[in-house]
Amino acid sequence: MYRLKLEDINGTITCSNVVTVMYGNGASLVKTGITVYPNPAKNIMNLSIATGFNPGITTASIANPAAGKSYDIQIANILGSAMEKTTINQLNWQTDVSALMPGTYIITVTNNKDKSLVGKAKFIKL
Repeated sequence: MYRLKLEDINGTITCSNVVTVMYGNGASLVKTGITVYPNPAKNIMNLSIATGFNPGITTASIANPAAGKSYDIQIANILGSAMEKTTINQLNWQTDVSALMPGTYIITVTNNKDKSLVGKAKFIKL
């Protein structure tokens, strides 16, 4: 979390609002197929699955892009031990990570239909 402290020529000091900065750049987030935020996380972590562009998409799937799809989600510690596993059938997911020890974790999302990797990302638990 960051904020700016500004001092003008007369010595008046003002501070900006506090903002959360996500680790990594936008290009790496797009390549993964998933977005994990906030990163770092203290209590609640959110996951969004990118739908991408599909020229064969139907009107029904535009209204509900996750219809008929399910995804396996695994959170593992840096040593590869699974800390949490779940299956979802939507493009957004939220979980409480407050019970995890501080450190770096890897979240992996797999498409259940063909077992293909949707995305993999690291996040930091404070």
